[in-house]
Amino acid sequence: RFKQYDFFQVTGLSLPCEQVGGDYFDLIEIPGNRYGFVMADVSGKGVSAALLTSILQGAFSATAALGQPPERIAQHVNRFISERAGVNRYSTLFYGVLEPEGTFTYVNAGHLPPLLLHCDRSLERLPAESFPLGLFAHADYPAKQCRLAPGDTLVFYTDGVTEAENNGKQFEITGLTESLKRHRKLSAQDILSSIVSDVYNFIGDSKVYDDISMLVIKQK
Repeated sequence: RFKQYDFFQVTGLSLPCEQVGGDYFDLIEIPGNRYGFVMADVSGKGVSAALLTSILQGAFSATAALGQPPERIAQHVNRFISERAGVNRYSTLFYGVLEPEGTFTYVNAGHLPPLLLHCDRSLERLPAESFPLGLFAHADYPAKQCRLAPGDTLVFYTDGVTEAENNGKQFEITGLTESLKRHRKLSAQDILSSIVSDVYNFIGDSKVYDDISMLVIKQK
């Protein structure tokens, strides 16, 4: 659970499809009244994915709390994971830092593009600009910027959301976008709960094949 913050609301959840999962999200308080948000999806499922997730979480949290720029943090953690993850083990990751006036500086390392829904209902995607962590030890991770105005909502998610299936059909980014727009006037907590409910209503009696994780931020 997250506490209350002055200029934004935030909530998140992760629902593993097995006993343990390979998804990871967090909020990191940074000096200067700034806040870092991270979501990662480790390759694979189950115990092996969870072990790499724990390594990633420890390395990332310790580095990000120092307040370095997102691009430097991604480079450092990428080298750390590359040296320890082993062959064919990697993680997509999105990390962004939110400042009180709404400036959001982020790095997308191969992760699905978070959705930024503005008050006028226009939608902005924050696409990947670099490789997942753990593939190439010396990869670059360029940082980008956008801005959150009061009432804007930013949604991070893993592919367990968009690839949720029912009889061969997937929820897809279209389903997530429609759900977000439909519930946009609610609080961050209620937006999250409503989207997850829409996903599970779509799945019905079908099997859940992947971890479902989301992080929702709403600027005050």
